[in-house]
Amino acid sequence: MDTRDTVRAIVAELATVPDDDESPIDVESLVRIQIIEAVEDAFDLIVSADDLTPERFASVASIAAFVEEKNDA
Repeated sequence: MDTRDTVRAIVAELATVPDDDESPIDVESLVRIQIIEAVEDAFDLIVSADDLTPERFASVASIAAFVEEKNDA
């Protein structure tokens, strides 16, 4: 399973996954935090306060890009 597929699966557990990976994930802030925590666990990452921008966690695609960026750092 690639990064985007894993992110899509995480979102699907907590919210409705948009038809397009570029489309915004429409969730309340608490669910967004749960998604971030699940991403941290799944990819063994630490998301810092500086990482918490609306753009990074807006869609499946943006979350996957963030994960790949963190893994390359």
